Amino acid sequence: AFFSGEMDEREIVSCLMTMTTAVDNTSIITHAVNDKDMEKVFGFMTSLKQGSFFVETDMHFSRMLYSITHHVLHNKIKYVIVDYAELIEPTLSMRDMARYLQLREFTRRLKMEVCQRYNIPVIVLAQLNDDANNDKVQTNRNLSGAKGMANDADVTMFLRRKTEKELTLENNLGNMLLHVDKVRYRPSNTLINMQFNSTSLSLKEI
Repeated sequence: AFFSGEMDEREIVSCLMTMTTAVDNTSIITHAVNDKDMEKVFGFMTSLKQGSFFVETDMHFSRMLYSITHHVLHNKIKYVIVDYAELIEPTLSMRDMARYLQLREFTRRLKMEVCQRYNIPVIVLAQLNDDANNDKVQTNRNLSGAKGMANDADVTMFLRRKTEKELTLENNLGNMLLHVDKVRYRPSNTLINMQFNSTSLSLKEI
């Protein structure tokens, strides 16, 4: 299940289609897909209908938990993605809490009521604060709003574009840098060079 406060269902499916089929996203949006690529698109749509992928745009926390429970019990979903943490709406009992405490409560309850109860992973996306632009390697302190969110996570990773200086000095080492800052049961602080392709919306390790 994909919970999004930024994109609607049509936009999310369009992006997934591009990543899965490698058909240019612009062609999909403008309906300029050739016959060969159209077969890939139809194949993707068929597999999507047969699978268990659901898009939700209601970011109110109580209703989010209810939807997750429903999808786990009735649709057998295997994972949950939340895009992104800062857009989650608090419950009535949380409204008097500072925002960073709300965010910490969101992640704590997602871990307890979803990950531990149903044994499925929850991937929560979050924005970085302004200081992140000055740091070559982002860490938990760069999380916008609530550094405490990382305490509940088994894994925290940070992805950023490389600077023009880095691209100039490095030779074909990709245009993105992934920093695995925390892995609860394994060594962390790992840097991975990545290449993002804006046409296919794909990200791969270099």
